Amino acid sequence: MLETKIEQLTKQIETLNSNFESFFNSVNNQLEVKEVKEVKEVKEVEDVKEVKDVKEKAKPKCLTRQDVRDLCMAKVRADRRNSAKIKAILSGFDAGIVEDVKEEGLQEVAKLIGAL
Repeated sequence: MLETKIEQLTKQIETLNSNFESFFNSVNNQLEVKEVKEVKEVKEVEDVKEVKDVKEKAKPKCLTRQDVRDLCMAKVRADRRNSAKIKAILSGFDAGIVEDVKEEGLQEVAKLIGAL
């Protein structure tokens, strides 16, 4: 009597195990499909970000007079001797101060001052 009961319980346990296994396999398959979709979405978002980054890098940065002035101040604070060098650079563009530099010369002035 006990042996038959043990056999029945063993069969039930095996059935439960197989049910659990099939359930977990189906859940894993569903998760893998979702993960693949999420990975594709993430890659698409990353591609869009990369395109935006490339576009932003391709655009020449428009410097304002304030940007150039801030650069000048940073260079002078780093080394006081840069003050005379900056004045010499500005005088090369017929300017005494940054506000006197023509708009088309701002990029070049910033480049020269940045090299100090």
